[in-house]
Amino acid sequence: MISFCCNDDLISSWQFSYTKEIREARTRAQSGKAHGKVFVKVLGLRDIHIPLPSQPTFFTCVLNNGIHFVETPVVQLARDSLIEQEFEL
Repeated sequence: MISFCCNDDLISSWQFSYTKEIREARTRAQSGKAHGKVFVKVLGLRDIHIPLPSQPTFFTCVLNNGIHFVETPVVQLARDSLIEQEFEL
């Protein structure tokens, strides 16, 4: 016969601690605040097939995650336009 002895106070304390952690995590998730970082690397445009203007034309790319936004440097529009920058959102 196997018998187990457990301390009910210890179990209750563990359950309370675990429940408290879960509640705090849910509160953080519902707060609408970002909890992590996203890194985005913008390479550029490659082999685009659109009519290009005869005059020099420039563009930027705006990255927006709803909280922050970043804008790439100004680049001249061409069939292959390189940006090659990494951004943290």
